[in-house]
Amino acid sequence: MSVARGFPNAGHFYSNIVKPIKIDCNFVVDPTNGNGLGIRSLKSNGYIEEVYMNTTNQVANAPNMGVSRTYAVLGASAVTNTGSSVLTGNLGISPGTAVTGFPPGTFSGSENIANIAAAQAQAAALAAYNDLHSRTSTTIATALDGQTLTAGVYSSSGGTFTLAASAGGTLTLNGSATDIFVFQTTTTLTTGAGGVPVITLTGGALASNVYWVIGSSATINSGSAGTFQGNIIANTSITDTTGGTVNGSLIALNGAVTLSAASTINIQALNPAVIGTGSPNPAVGLALIKFKQNFNYYLGGFSGFVSPLTGSNISISGSRVLTKGNAYVITSVGTTPAASFTVAAVADSSGSLAGKYFLASDIYSNNYVFYNVVSGVGTPPALVGSLANYVAIPVAFSTNASNSTVATAISTAMAAVNGTHSFSTSVGGHTVTVTNASPVGLTFSPFPQDVNTGFTVSGVTYTTLAADWHSVGMPLGFTPNVGMSFVATSTGSALGSGTVKVPSVSGITSMEVIGDANQSIDNSNIASYNGAQVLVQMLSNGVPTAPAPGSVVAMSFFFDGSNVTVDGL
Repeated sequence: MSVARGFPNAGHFYSNIVKPIKIDCNFVVDPTNGNGLGIRSLKSNGYIEEVYMNTTNQVANAPNMGVSRTYAVLGASAVTNTGSSVLTGNLGISPGTAVTGFPPGTFSGSENIANIAAAQAQAAALAAYNDLHSRTSTTIATALDGQTLTAGVYSSSGGTFTLAASAGGTLTLNGSATDIFVFQTTTTLTTGAGGVPVITLTGGALASNVYWVIGSSATINSGSAGTFQGNIIANTSITDTTGGTVNGSLIALNGAVTLSAASTINIQALNPAVIGTGSPNPAVGLALIKFKQNFNYYLGGFSGFVSPLTGSNISISGSRVLTKGNAYVITSVGTTPAASFTVAAVADSSGSLAGKYFLASDIYSNNYVFYNVVSGVGTPPALVGSLANYVAIPVAFSTNASNSTVATAISTAMAAVNGTHSFSTSVGGHTVTVTNASPVGLTFSPFPQDVNTGFTVSGVTYTTLAADWHSVGMPLGFTPNVGMSFVATSTGSALGSGTVKVPSVSGITSMEVIGDANQSIDNSNIASYNGAQVLVQMLSNGVPTAPAPGSVVAMSFFFDGSNVTVDGL
């Protein structure tokens, strides 16, 4: 090896040549995969041995609170504190901006006021609230005093829950560390009005697995201070009147969170799952990346996240529920086309079919409302909102017309708009058969409110063509595929059975390497049979947090792979 210029040769050889290596590490966060790693679909360029990570939602049936779980207090209109309250976790408000009482109150995390982080937390809390309130429940007494409950979903016989209303009272929750307790009210929650309220956890039950979803407002420790166990998500407001301790988050979706006396609020992280016997089991928010070999230097790296998807599949056609300007991700490009489908008509009875309607669209983005006019009586629905781009076509027949007469009237009305629209109609008894040419000519799009309107449509399946995807926002020149994202430019397509989902948020605002990475990759510190490793932590506004399930985590590491150390570096 030659002597490098500018370095004196004191009996050593020097080199300013290194061998940079870029290593990619991509995986999907998946707490249900069953491999004990908290991930699936690990992809790299051959250097990654394994990734060990815990996820936020290891407990079965737990709601996905996402980033909202990192907030000790999250308000909507205002957050007010009196006294030296101590919050372990983030403090936030959205969409309001009024936060008072900090200091003297303190918080260990970040303060997010009417910013993107706070808005994301509110969105995550709302999703959890809707999930929990939709669950089937067991009705129990309004007064929780003296009750011992096992895991389950509970609602109040009176629409409200109370604890220690007239004297001190105790609620006991008995279960394991994986048991979920959900309490639903349509109106209020009040504790401590007549004495000290006590919530006791036995058998290993955890406050992190207790959820209170309140239809209006919650007032805890209203007369006497106690220790409250669980996360409160209230539709309106939350007030802690006399202080005490809350092991959980206080989240108001539309109103204020008020701490009227010094309170201690402790966020509750979900218990991490056991990754496997003999394997590392990092805490939530940590990821241990193990490599197949050693390296010389850690030179740096970068990371990124792909948001998970949420909710049910949404059809791009028919009900036209896409929101212009919003982002969507394709989950299905469409199904096999139907050569034909049928519309079965029913007979009119003294004008019973007047004004009944169904919707149809053709491949050329022409949209129709076929509505019944019975002996001159019958009007179409208001062509506003999702129907703003539809044209009303009357289907005329006389009062008490037979089902076959109605079918003929439907066929006649459809023929009036056929022309070049690639379909034909025929009538057999009371059934209209629509035969589509290629490409598909016409699709029926019954709205939910059109059920039992006197028409039965069957045999309808359609391929979503590139033109349909382009009509809702997919850029021209792109071939639609599962996983592709786009910004909606319309509320829906005329045709197609393609579906999309809306993106959620990973909940991660930053990622950083822990410690001096060079000490865990250097050949001199690692036995020859072990590979290097790097420990990283993922943060949500400064709080270690695992990405939401379904998020894609992408990391790249840069190492010096040479076997010669350059002096002075």
